[in-house]
Amino acid sequence: MQSNALTPHQHVANFKQLEALFWKSLSIQSQQISNGVACYLSENKGLGFNYLFVHDTASVAALQQGIAFFAQHQAEYILVCESDLTELLDEIQRLSFEDDGRTTAMQLDLNLVQPQINQNHALTIRMVNQQLDLWANPLQTAFPVGDVDLIPCLIRAHQRALDQNIEMYHFVLEDQGQPLTALTLSIDQEIARLDDIGTNVAFQGKGYATQLIQHALAFAQQHGVKYCYLEASEQGLAIYQKIGFKALFNNENFVQVHLG
Repeated sequence: MQSNALTPHQHVANFKQLEALFWKSLSIQSQQISNGVACYLSENKGLGFNYLFVHDTASVAALQQGIAFFAQHQAEYILVCESDLTELLDEIQRLSFEDDGRTTAMQLDLNLVQPQINQNHALTIRMVNQQLDLWANPLQTAFPVGDVDLIPCLIRAHQRALDQNIEMYHFVLEDQGQPLTALTLSIDQEIARLDDIGTNVAFQGKGYATQLIQHALAFAQQHGVKYCYLEASEQGLAIYQKIGFKALFNNENFVQVHLG
């Protein structure tokens, strides 16, 4: 296949555009502090639903305003800062945030790949926008035990995005009707983003996530998407690289609890 390749700068711009679209669509409130700092607040004040993103044009003053936003709302949040922003990382460490691991922004040129469609007829892959409870089922094991509100909150957030007519698709891979793996595909014209990729812990290591990703990529191609993006954890990095995703930049993730 032929492709007019985008520059790394263009890929980074696409990634950030999709990042903002995805999180804003799920949030009950968002605030763009500056070109480099954005806050996304959900109805749930717990970790994993609220994000403060810090990108390459951010200033220390804008970072401090973002921190103040979550302090005002008494919400726990994940602070995501690009790895090469030394001055900002120094400020984050000075404020005693706790390290929460590294993630990697990645891109895939769909003009250069041919997704491998699932040949295992014992497995079923479905788009379940009308049944978000099925989509959320495999993700339950990804959240802390004991907070029964997390999954309903997640479902409500994604329903809000669908109600806004965001082009978002929720897929599940099932075995005999049991949802094993889920993911979300968001499309914005010729670019797309994958999120919420998760497999029930009892069925991990069987390649189910890879099969579902390949299905979503084929679906995206059929809908005119040329480039796909995602943010990979350190644990998932090798899986995405094997599919063909390439790294754009790294993020350092931090947590700080303001509730007291």
